[in-house]
Parts: sequence; C-alpha cells; structure tokens
Amino acid sequence: MEITSAIPDAVRLAHQRSLAQRFEVKEKNTDMYDYTAVNILKQIDALDKVFPGARRDYEKLSEFVHPNAHGAVYYFTQSRDDNIVQFGTPTDERTRTIGLFLAGASLFSLINSDLWLFKSSMLGLLGDALQRRIDDYEAGRKTQEQNNE
Repeated sequence: MEITSAIPDAVRLAHQRSLAQRFEVKEKNTDMYDYTAVNILKQIDALDKVFPGARRDYEKLSEFVHPNAHGAVYYFTQSRDDNIVQFGTPTDERTRTIGLFLAGASLFSLINSDLWLFKSSMLGLLGDALQRRIDDYEAGRKTQEQNNE
C-alpha cells in the first residue's frame, strides 16, 4: 500500500476516534464516517496482544488516576490526636492544603514508576515499528533498483 493512499484512511480513523460517542450516533454517521464509540477496553486488549502487559498497566494506572478510595482517604480524612481517623471536609485552609498535597504526593508516587515503564515500553514498541518500516522501505528500494538494472 502506498503511503498516499493510507493518508485518507488515517485521517478518517483519527476523525472518527476523536469525535466518537455513544449517544445520537445514527444521526451523525455518514458514508465516510462512523462515529460509534469503540470500547476502550477492546482497544487496550488489542494493544495487549502486541504489547503484553498493556492491559495490566492500564488497569493499574486507571485505578490510581480515577477518584477512588485511596485518593479519598487523604482528601477527606482528618487525623486526630487520639489516633482516630475522622472522615469529613477539612475545616481550615491549612488542613485542606496539606490533605491535597498528601493526596497528590501519594498518587504521584504510585503512578510515577508505572508511567515511566509504560512510556519506555511504548517508545520501544514505536522504535520496533519504525525499524520495520525502514526495513520494508529499504527492501522495496533494493527491489526497485534491481528491476531498473
């Protein structure tokens, strides 16, 4: 497939994925564009087949970036002198700021190493894909040179 013929397909795919949704889809679909949203887990599972561990990394990252019990513990708790944790809204700006800082620091420490592992793995995956394209290009160029001789 020539690169120029793949460009419209790539533009169509990017357009569809960027504007995909789960409501009022039938009214917006055209012959060229299908705006039906694709379940993200289907896409993650497809990535997991190429890059084993992607689903696990996605689930770990998702667990820590969405509001859940871990983040709420730091944001909505107030420690008392008698070592009892009390849930509630911070009563003063200092306590609120410290709670936000602790929640952010906790979440950052949990996702930082996984994020770096994910980024480096993705860069490796992209590097491999780029190398395959370069190899294919070089092989095609050699074949073309041999045919021209």
